[in-house]
Amino acid sequence: TYSVGTASCTTTDQVDITVDPLPVLNVGLDTAVCVSDPPFVLWATPSGGSWQPTAYLQVNGTFDPALATVGSLSPCCYDYTDPNTDCSNSICRNVLVNDLPTVLIQDTIACAGVPITFQNFSTTPASYAWDFGDNVGTSTLQFPTYTYNAPGTDTVQLIVTNGANCVDSATA
Repeated sequence: TYSVGTASCTTTDQVDITVDPLPVLNVGLDTAVCVSDPPFVLWATPSGGSWQPTAYLQVNGTFDPALATVGSLSPCCYDYTDPNTDCSNSICRNVLVNDLPTVLIQDTIACAGVPITFQNFSTTPASYAWDFGDNVGTSTLQFPTYTYNAPGTDTVQLIVTNGANCVDSATA
């Protein structure tokens, strides 16, 4: 109630105010992806809002890992205005973009029937998957030893997975 004036010259008025709640938003949990992952669309509820655009995030929620800074959290913020109450709210989630392992192996000359130890110069690995290219041999060792039984040229492939579950490969 609001009053203006004094003594017999007083007037009073009353205003009712409705206080609406802020919209409850959900954009999911923080997440981690690999820099080589394809662009993907972030989700949000309720729908009908918009994502705050950045170099790596479009207004429709498409996140492109290749455009984000590797090794840093990339904040992704969603804005929503309730069409019934005109109340607005914002919420953010972070996406961590992880780098790929560096995979490096060298061409090697071997003799049939003689064991050879492969050199592996990969960085930040967590696991290895070797394919010795002869449709027979594989290994999960960092520096595997293998014996080729027949002469010829074989293409060796090494697939390395790092601790962030990002994968890269090389052939020799």
